[in-house]
Amino acid sequence: MNADDGSMRSGAIVARWAAKFADAGAGVAQGIATEASIRVHLTAAMLVILTAGLLGVETWRWSVLLICITVVIVAEYFNSSIERLVRVLHPDRDEALAAALHLAAGGVLVAATGAATVGTIVLLPSLWQLLAG
Repeated sequence: MNADDGSMRSGAIVARWAAKFADAGAGVAQGIATEASIRVHLTAAMLVILTAGLLGVETWRWSVLLICITVVIVAEYFNSSIERLVRVLHPDRDEALAAALHLAAGGVLVAATGAATVGTIVLLPSLWQLLAG
C-alpha cells in the first residue's frame, strides 16, 4: 500500500460522509417545506427561544429548553417519516397500521407535553420576576 491509497480511501470516506450530511440536510428542508406539524413545532420553538432570550435566562435553563425543543422536533420528524412510509407502503386503511400511527403520534404528544411542562417550570420564575417588577 502506498501513501496515495490511504489518501484516496480518506477522500472516499469524507465524500460518503458529506453525501450523508447533504441527504440529512435535504430531509430537514423537506420536513419544513412539506409538514405542517413540523412548522408548528418550529414556530413554538422560536417563541420559546425569543422568550428565553428576552428574559435573559441562565445557561443551564437554555440547555434544558434546547434539549426539550430538540426532543419534540426529532419526535415529529420520526412521526412524519412513519406516516409517509405507511401511506406509501399501505395506502388502504388498516387497523393495525392505524394503531402504529397512533403510537407514533402519541410519542410526539408525550414529548410536547413534557417540553411544555419543563418550559413552564424553567421560564415561569423569570416571567414572574419581570411582571412583579
